[in-house]
Order: sequence, then C-alpha cells, then structure tokens
Amino acid sequence: MKSTSKKRFGRSQNNRVFAGVLGGIANYFGWNATLLRVIFVIITLGLHVWIGVLIYAILVMVMPVDRSTSQSNPFSGFTGFNQPHQSQQQSDRRVIHDAEEHDVNR
Repeated sequence: MKSTSKKRFGRSQNNRVFAGVLGGIANYFGWNATLLRVIFVIITLGLHVWIGVLIYAILVMVMPVDRSTSQSNPFSGFTGFNQPHQSQQQSDRRVIHDAEEHDVNR
C-alpha cells in the first residue's frame, strides 16, 4: 500500500548538525542519520579529509532545503537559558520580593 505523502529529497531542517545534508539523505532513504554521519566521517578520514569536505560543500550547494518537514520556529526545540525547564518551574524555591542591595565596605 502506497502512502499519500511524497518523499522530498533535500536538506533536513529538523535533523541537522551543520547544514542538514546527511540528515536529509537519511530521511529520504529511511536510514539512521547518526549511523550515516559516523560512516561519512570514517570514510572521510579514511580518504583525504578535503575530499569529504568538498563533497559535503557541493551537496550543500546542490541540495534544496526540504521545507515540508520544517518547524515554524527553528528554535522551538531549544529550551533557552531565560526559560526555565518545567522541573524548575515547580520547585520549592522561595521568591524574595522588595529586596534591596547594599554595598559592603571592607
């Protein structure tokens, strides 16, 4: 039975480390992206490093960005430093109101 969604070949917006090239290839073929990255690094180090970097750079320029899997906010996966985690929001910390700071002379 065929699925109604069409696979798109392109750089991944969600599964990316640098530009999403290997994540996009892994998504398209249904492979594990981490395993593909490890294999790419091993092959790159086995050959000359510049060949792997050159192939990756060419793929970055040639592969389109796959916007079908992109999130509306690219930073929505990050919790940020200004936004406390849920476990920190429900902690038993005391909140001090109307506190004043004074310099201490030594």
